[in-house]
Amino acid sequence: MRTIALILTVASLAACSENETTGLKSQNSASESLTYGEYLLSLEGAFKQKPPDYSRAFALVKFGVAGPDWLATFHGLPNNQNACEETILPYKSDPSLTVIAGEYYCVEISDDFSIGSLVAPAQPEKAS
Repeated sequence: MRTIALILTVASLAACSENETTGLKSQNSASESLTYGEYLLSLEGAFKQKPPDYSRAFALVKFGVAGPDWLATFHGLPNNQNACEETILPYKSDPSLTVIAGEYYCVEISDDFSIGSLVAPAQPEKAS
């Protein structure tokens, strides 16, 4: 009797485990089918929908040899811009800290934000 109960318990647990795994696979395959560009567009859309009453999300961007790269997003903090700028401060003050040359900067993810339209940050004019 115990053997039958044990077999039924193991079989029902295996069935639950299999269904959960299948659900996870279908969710993962949907996200895996996105291209990198499509993923960035969906990420942009998600952050643009945030209510304007809150601190807007900021993208930490590095403009390097291949153009702009969206490295991180700061959101959910009292001041997302300050958090982003504090993070890049060491790299701005000492460029030797990064392996691949480029410039780090923070961009507000507002209604007009688009990773595809980012350009190199403006360089301050040097006094002659």
